[in-house]
Amino acid sequence: VDGVFTHPGDSQQVSTTAEVMALPLMAPWTSLTAAVGFAARVKPRLVIPIHDFFMSASGRQMVGGFAASALSAHDIELARLDWGDSITV
Repeated sequence: VDGVFTHPGDSQQVSTTAEVMALPLMAPWTSLTAAVGFAARVKPRLVIPIHDFFMSASGRQMVGGFAASALSAHDIELARLDWGDSITV
């Protein structure tokens, strides 16, 4: 959306860049490693994790920690949101 927000859906093909990207960190079609690599190619400032409904709270915390660390190496911040939290972009 106007170079501010992108939601790539199930694709990991770089078709746009944006400041903020919604990104599945865990899904049947991807892995955390592939998701971080995809984000590194898109180069958003901020990643908002999505499709994490099947993970427990401790699972989301663990995967979020791994993702935050890996993304920070690319100067990308991970929005650490819990159920019901919101963020303004």
